Formats: sequence, structure tokens, C-alpha cells
Amino acid sequence: MFYGPGLQKNLLFVGSFIDQGIVAKFNVCTCFSINKQGIIVVRGARERNGLYKLEILIVANEILCVDS
Repeated sequence: MFYGPGLQKNLLFVGSFIDQGIVAKFNVCTCFSINKQGIIVVRGARERNGLYKLEILIVANEILCVDS
């Protein structure tokens, strides 16, 4: 994750997930990422500006619901 000054949010690079074996799937309205065990670890919805707002569900093998 990277912070962009003035953005007020963090940016996540999908490539860093893929490098760890996590599958990322996107369509017009939603996205989600699945770990090697088949568990959804991130899900999100596309906003009007074209960016996806993500909710991180699992971090370091712990279930963690975070509202972004």
C-alpha cells in the first residue's frame, strides 16, 4: 500500500497481491481477491470516479473487518 499526498486514502497495487499468490478479479461494478485457501481477503465496489473502494477482510491470517 502506498499513500498519495493529498489523496486522503492509501493506494493498493494489485501486482503485490498477485506476487503473493492472491487472485484478483474485477468487473464493471465490483472486485475481490482470493487467497490460496480460497478465502476472500479483499472486496470492493467501483465508485463514480472509476476507482475501487476496498474493504480488507483478512490481514496476516486474522479475520479483520475494516471499513475503508
